[in-house]
Amino acid sequence: MGNWFQTLVDIEATADEAAVLGKSLIDWLLHTGVIAGEPSNDCVLGGDGYRPGERYATALADPSEDWFLGPGVNGVRATTESNVFHAGQLGVHVECPRCQNEVDFEDAIVPGIDDWLFDGGTGIRPCPGCGTRFTLNGWNWQPPWAFGYLGLEFWNWPLLSKQFIASVGERLGHRLVVVEGKV
Repeated sequence: MGNWFQTLVDIEATADEAAVLGKSLIDWLLHTGVIAGEPSNDCVLGGDGYRPGERYATALADPSEDWFLGPGVNGVRATTESNVFHAGQLGVHVECPRCQNEVDFEDAIVPGIDDWLFDGGTGIRPCPGCGTRFTLNGWNWQPPWAFGYLGLEFWNWPLLSKQFIASVGERLGHRLVVVEGKV
């Protein structure tokens, strides 16, 4: 069956800003009642997270959905280190936003990912079709991928509302990419 996630990725936060911004998001979600309690490692995969709070429905596209409440993986956490946020499943198509050429992921993109993630580089890569250079977040990804230092993960929650996602982006003052997937 697996676990489903929605991650709101701040693609503009720097490595130096990520921890402070992540803490401010968690504090805001606690204050507004979207999440509650003390962090625990039994409600998210890969770390500590927070269970849904009394006002969790204010974050949902359909506030009547409550099937995810109760014990199990249904928490929220902020990740604050360099990360490749992706759908968790095989198959990705990458397209140049300028010439709409589909690029070979392994040849054209993976070297940029390695440069950014492991070597501290920019990850900028040229399009093999038109030669225009793009950051990793500059390509058109299907399904969406994002590269950054701050992600707000929602594990097994119903769809988040567009208004809630926009309010997270406004709070950060940065552009967000929503990455959804299943593991």
